[in-house]
Amino acid sequence: MNILYLTANIFNDIAAIILFGSGIFFTFRLKFYQFRGLGQIFTKTVGGLLSKKRDRKSFKIFCSSLAGAAGIGNITGVATAISMGGPGAVFWMWVAAFLGMATKYIETMLAVKHKSTSYGYNSSPMTYIEKAAASPILPNIFAVFGVMVSLMMGNVIQSREACDAICEATSIHTEISGAVICITVAIIIFGGLKRIGEITEKAVPLMTVIYGIMCLYVIVSNKENIISAIRNIFFYAFKPMAAAGGLIGSTVSNAIRCGVSKGIFSNEAGLGSAGLAYGSAEDTTPEDQAMWGAFDVFADTVIISTFTALAVLTTDAWKESKSIIDIFSDIMGGFGGYIGAFCIALFAIASITVWEYYGETCFAFLTKGKRVTLFRGIFCLFILIGSMTRTEFLWPLSEIANTLMMSVNMFGVIKHEIKK
Repeated sequence: MNILYLTANIFNDIAAIILFGSGIFFTFRLKFYQFRGLGQIFTKTVGGLLSKKRDRKSFKIFCSSLAGAAGIGNITGVATAISMGGPGAVFWMWVAAFLGMATKYIETMLAVKHKSTSYGYNSSPMTYIEKAAASPILPNIFAVFGVMVSLMMGNVIQSREACDAICEATSIHTEISGAVICITVAIIIFGGLKRIGEITEKAVPLMTVIYGIMCLYVIVSNKENIISAIRNIFFYAFKPMAAAGGLIGSTVSNAIRCGVSKGIFSNEAGLGSAGLAYGSAEDTTPEDQAMWGAFDVFADTVIISTFTALAVLTTDAWKESKSIIDIFSDIMGGFGGYIGAFCIALFAIASITVWEYYGETCFAFLTKGKRVTLFRGIFCLFILIGSMTRTEFLWPLSEIANTLMMSVNMFGVIKHEIKK
């Protein structure tokens, strides 16, 4: 296990270097657009939903992409980053997010420019990676890693954390909740891509609002701690933190590592999933769709994950490594725990469903469109496996798979931009 954690830390460092390096490069490439153009990004995306010419197709794709990103990473992933890296990890998560906005803007634009279909599935990332590498080998390697991430980060992690939250709030055994999640996901994914889009378009706004209200209630209930919580985020981003209560001692490098790795898990910038989601967009320009990709990162990390972070840091629970369910239960009683578990289950099911589509797309690319039904069956089986496997074992494996997938994707993205 120690070797596994050491390996995961090495891969997290590699991911941090790739994300920071490419994010800085793209930020300069875009002339700091994610900062100076933030108002325009809002206007062209969520602001446009209020107009008569609202782009429902882009919003539906955005909901699917956000559902894939806004899963357990925004809830337990943020709490884990704080417990392992201290409050300073939140600052580095924000840094990763703003740099990730530039990265996701570029990769979304690239996916739309190189829009293509293979065996009935969107294969935009594979197309721009193949053109960058001038070889069909690297796209297949990307697809292999895509299947791995789909089964790990997009499946077993989500399943286990959701089952743990349900068990913690209701005492329902993880095998039972795992079976219920498995059946629910199976019903959705065997209905095809159209059903996935319909479910996420309705579920994502609902679960985001409910979860945001609960976090806001916790924060307001501890309003006297808001200033100190924000101060700790910035202070411990650059200063080592001694152990306190259940918190392990944290170095600055550990804060960076935890913040960046959980940031990637949360918003998926640079991972390649943006191309799998937004590359299928129709009747839109690459630039307009790229704004949805950038807003995706902002909504996921700067908004949703920050709600979680402040809910954790404004209570004393963060010093004792308590879960978000514990926090909701402490502030709102048993009812809070039930609603919190419901939100986590919704987040997990939406994320698992979208990542099944991503994994199925990569699997179809590898098998030339054959045996996709087999993949769906295997994917559902992994939900059950996740519900019975320890998360300490799953997190490092998932982080390794994330870095592998990101490395191949960013090779393609960066090489295209360097050519320009």
